[in-house]
Amino acid sequence: MRPLRRFLVASVLAMTLLPMTGCARLYKLSPERDANTDRIFIAGDEWAVVEDADARVAISGEKVTGSEIYLKLSVTNKGEQRVDMLPEEIRVWAHEDSGKRPLKVWSPDRYMSELRHNQAMSMFVSAFANGLASADEGRKTVTTKTSGSAQSVTYGSDTKYSRERYAEKSVTVIDDPAARAAAQERDRKRLEEQSDRNAEHNARLDASLLKATTLFKGDKIEGIAIVDAADANLYTVSVVLGEKVYRVRFRPKE
Repeated sequence: MRPLRRFLVASVLAMTLLPMTGCARLYKLSPERDANTDRIFIAGDEWAVVEDADARVAISGEKVTGSEIYLKLSVTNKGEQRVDMLPEEIRVWAHEDSGKRPLKVWSPDRYMSELRHNQAMSMFVSAFANGLASADEGRKTVTTKTSGSAQSVTYGSDTKYSRERYAEKSVTVIDDPAARAAAQERDRKRLEEQSDRNAEHNARLDASLLKATTLFKGDKIEGIAIVDAADANLYTVSVVLGEKVYRVRFRPKE
């Protein structure tokens, strides 16, 4: 395989494997209970619940890949005044020995834009590599063996040894349109199927993300906030609603 093609194949594999967890440390988050924070279980997941006269905030978390933590939030406005639930105002800190470090909380629009961009780049590299590979499908290498001279030596009635010399040569047939067309059609279908899978996945994820919403009295919103992951023994999550801030703390649950 030529160096450029090796590079392209390696690039495709690397981009394909990016979302995979590999040997990453994955875990769910377990809330720390205190005077302000309760804990409930829903379908096996632990939720931290903070509640007062104005709002109820419930949060569950899980590190789903080596690079992302998903926070599931349920927010209910119990007060008389409307409040804005803005994903951009969620804050997350990882507590480390050197202090606490803020983690990036993605806005839903920005995250989906980055995801689609990365998928498009992966598809482009795959299509380019497939184009080079399908070009090889249009070539055939035929190896022929041609015999040279043969010689034997005899002594009396016995043959003592015989010797033959052969030369080999390769003949390359440059064009095979049918094989090339079949390879191109196969690659086109694979890319089309991958594009359909990406679109389906993106639609499901986009529908589940927490979006900016104004909550009137009694309104409730649920959704996922995506956070850049960092391993730590303690996390703090804060949610701003109006003039109040609701905080919960989590520890990794192996």
